[in-house]
Amino acid sequence: FFALADNDETNLVLSALVKQLGPIKTVASLKKDSYLQLSQVDLQRAFHVDHVLFPDFFVIDKIAQFIFDEGIYSRSFLHGNVLLKTMRVPEGVAYAGKTLADIRANHKDVLISLIHRPHKILASNHHQNELIGSADELIFAHGRDLLLADDEITLLGDTKAVLDACKPLAGEQLMPQSVCIVGSGAVGKALEERLKKHNINVRLEAESVKMADLLSTDVFIACHIDEEHNFVLAVQAKDHGVGKVIATLSDAATCEEADRLGILHVPT
Repeated sequence: FFALADNDETNLVLSALVKQLGPIKTVASLKKDSYLQLSQVDLQRAFHVDHVLFPDFFVIDKIAQFIFDEGIYSRSFLHGNVLLKTMRVPEGVAYAGKTLADIRANHKDVLISLIHRPHKILASNHHQNELIGSADELIFAHGRDLLLADDEITLLGDTKAVLDACKPLAGEQLMPQSVCIVGSGAVGKALEERLKKHNINVRLEAESVKMADLLSTDVFIACHIDEEHNFVLAVQAKDHGVGKVIATLSDAATCEEADRLGILHVPT
């Protein structure tokens, strides 16, 4: 039973009531960060909740992936010993244009299991490629397949081995020095705390910021509760030359426009 109402207390009470009907597994969604900070009360035991979801965590993790160039998707298994990671291959990296067999020769403990490509490509034994279509393609990778720029690849294996393989695939990445966040809610505050642990200079504003103050800012994040406000701020930050701009957006049309403008976006 999934309790996904907008009200946290409703979700907790519903989970408790459903448990009275029998051995039903319950999942409750909670939004208030105050519940996360509780140490003296075990909410899951008190309300018979098997699993608690904090949706803001997914938003925070996705934004952090964009900030640190961790890839499109990243998840660990077996107490962190196994890592699954999806990332986009940029132009000019060492492994672009090589076969998976060439890459595996240097990273034997890593499996490149899936490639998403915006064009269909036919790879040959002579490392030649020929465009044979224009549709997106999912490739269940084999040794003869080429890895090309703009591919989205999924790697799986030992955590350290995957991270080592990602370095030449991602190219040289620089840690941001300064980040500006607009939106002092749970997402903004949690991001501020996480970034400061990396010794990054963080500026957190509740509603807005003077765009002239962003000249030395590496990353701008708009995570206000008002989605239209986020989009406007993101466009302004992009116009003022901020290299990486991230906004929390959900409307499909707005997200499409953000893609066109080069604004990274995370659904809320």
